[in-house]
Amino acid sequence: MREAQQLIVDQMTKLANRHGPDKVAVFVSSELTNEELYLAGRIAREGLRTNNIASLSILGNGKEAGALDDALGFTASTADMSCLDDADLIICNNTAMESDHLILAIKVIQAVKAGAKLIVSNSTLDTTDKLLATLAMDPMRGRAATLWNAIIQLLLDQGYFKPEVVKKIPGAAQFLANRNFQIKEVSALSGVDKQSILKAAEIIRNARNIVFIHSPDRLQDQSPGDMETLANFIVLLKAAGLQANLLLPRNISNSAALEITGADPAFGPGRVPS
Repeated sequence: MREAQQLIVDQMTKLANRHGPDKVAVFVSSELTNEELYLAGRIAREGLRTNNIASLSILGNGKEAGALDDALGFTASTADMSCLDDADLIICNNTAMESDHLILAIKVIQAVKAGAKLIVSNSTLDTTDKLLATLAMDPMRGRAATLWNAIIQLLLDQGYFKPEVVKKIPGAAQFLANRNFQIKEVSALSGVDKQSILKAAEIIRNARNIVFIHSPDRLQDQSPGDMETLANFIVLLKAAGLQANLLLPRNISNSAALEITGADPAFGPGRVPS
């Protein structure tokens, strides 16, 4: 066994030296444990002297590492499932709760039965969505971020998010610049009728403790900028004095650990930028 290990080390080192570390890549499975992912990162960076360490699950979902770092300071759920216990509004975007997250689905069902309202936005509405949702929306695939930006715009235009408060949020000027999410145009672009968009804004206006649930590695209803849009929504809600959290349940095994353990070209162990 030791001889085999030494042979593998020698051949890997030989190839890295021959072609250059930048021509070598280490790909890991998101099914590995945290410890295995961490060691794979060390093999790449310390053994082969390359930062080309990644997982095909990262490449497959098309999301950049650290997508929510600017808005929230980190890219991860802001709470655990217990936040659903006190929620009076749950918003599910790009989720298939019954098939992908059964335990989380049970928590959502319990919260709704206790009085919480539920907004669902996806193109594969399951039984729970249809029976329990206060509002179910089916935007065209790839248009969810546009839909949520329109709802944010409505709340801004209606003064729910007070201008003097919004302007104090870091990055507010950039966020507010050139926004053009008028309800008529967004309804046409997203395929969601105007009344549903208005109703979503009304439900949110009447809530005080909101939990967003979004599956970042579910491809079916992904849209460009969807995670960032939901994060901006949470920042605005918190600035308005509301309780707001984001749950990011994963579909692909241990993919949440890739950034944390350093199995990602953007980060070393502990999410230290590479």
